[in-house]
Amino acid sequence: MPVVRAQFWKGSSTATRHAIAASITQIMVDQLACPPQAVTVILEEIEHDHWYIGGTDAKTLTSGS
Repeated sequence: MPVVRAQFWKGSSTATRHAIAASITQIMVDQLACPPQAVTVILEEIEHDHWYIGGTDAKTLTSGS
C-alpha cells in the first residue's frame, strides 16, 4: 500500500488539491499495478514564510523585494 506525501506552498484551491491527489494516485496505479483504493496521498500545504530556500524564506523570495 503506497503512501505518497507531497508538500507545497499554501494557497491552492480545493479543486487543485483534488486534481493533484487524483494525478498522483493514477501514477501509482499505473506504475505499481495496484488498485486506487490502496494508494494514500497526503497533501501538506506550508506557509511561504515557513519554507526556506538557501536560507531565505519563500515569502521574501517570491515578493520581488
